[in-house]
Formats: sequence, C-alpha cells, structure tokens
Amino acid sequence: MKKILISALALAILTSCGSQNANNQQNNEKNDSNSIVAQEKTTPDLEFCHVQGPVKKVHEEGNIYEFSKDGKLEKINNYDPFSAEYPKRVLEDDGTFVEYCGYKRNDKGEICEENWVEGVVYYVWENGKNVADSGFVEGYEWQEEYEFDNEGRIATICKASRTSEDETYFREENHFEYSNFDSHNNWTTRKDSKDQVEISRTIEYWE
Repeated sequence: MKKILISALALAILTSCGSQNANNQQNNEKNDSNSIVAQEKTTPDLEFCHVQGPVKKVHEEGNIYEFSKDGKLEKINNYDPFSAEYPKRVLEDDGTFVEYCGYKRNDKGEICEENWVEGVVYYVWENGKNVADSGFVEGYEWQEEYEFDNEGRIATICKASRTSEDETYFREENHFEYSNFDSHNNWTTRKDSKDQVEISRTIEYWE
C-alpha cells in the first residue's frame, strides 16, 4: 500500500478554458460582495498557496504549510521541500510508503518545479501569478489552466488528462464557489462543481 503526501496544487496545465458560464459569473459577483479587506501584500510562496498577509501556517486537506515572517514557505508537513535530499520515498513500520516531493525555484524565486520519485509537476507563472501547470506521475499526465475571479481566486480549472494507455486527452472543467473568508480576505471554505465537495482550511498568522 502506498501513501502519498500531495501538496494542495499538485495537479495542473496549458489548455484553453473558454468563457465561463452565467452561473460562474454570478458566483464571482457573490465572491466580490464577500470581500472583507483590500488585497494584502503577498510573495511568490504565498501566491503559490493562494493566501496573502502575514501567514504563519495553513492547514488544508491534511497538509500543513509553514511560512517565515517574510512570507517564504519553509516546511510542508514538518519537512523542508527545498532540501537537496528530496524527493524520496520512505517505507514506514506499518509497511506503507510515504513520498516526499522536492521543490525548485526559477530565477524570480517562484516555485516552478515539483519533483517526485516517479514524476514531476511544472508550474507556469505570469506577472507574478501561478496560472497553469503540467506534469506526469506514474503513467498519468495532465495539463491545467486556471481562470481567476476579480479577487484573484481560482474560479475555474480547465483540465486535460490521460493515462499511458489512452490515445486522446479527457477534457473537463471544474468551477469553484467560495463561501467563507477570514479577516485577511483569505478563503476558509470553498466548494467545487465536479464533486460538490466542500473544503475548509484554517490559517494562522504572525502577530
């Protein structure tokens, strides 16, 4: 049995989304009305994790992201993903494997590559924003492109994917609706249109 620790944005790519439907536009307008404060200062690492402000920790989907006071990502689940010892795979006492990814930065300090033992994810940046990703992991490859709402949050993910046995890509769109925000205008609850699953996260801040 394999257990994999995956970062929040491990899937991604380069395919056109097209225009959003009317319902998604209404959701964007609703998001605007829920805004609490103006956009706060961000860094490439904060942008990568879709947060802003003096973030200390983000607890999301079983993962914990830790940041320094100057907004740099230092640890994921208590390990340093920028260390040269990663990626690696560890066999635990119960017989399961845990995989740890390793990050690389471009010359602007943006996280541009996420390496796994049997795969890699490439992140695309434009004007200081992570806008797309592509990659492959163990016989599965994908491409994604993000569309954003007026607050800079991901509104739609357009995805094309296939396995090593597929001749053509399977294409799909996933829309996101944000319902709760904290005092720094970071979302704390959102739901996707594909699985109708509500995701909550908790964010701690430096004082």
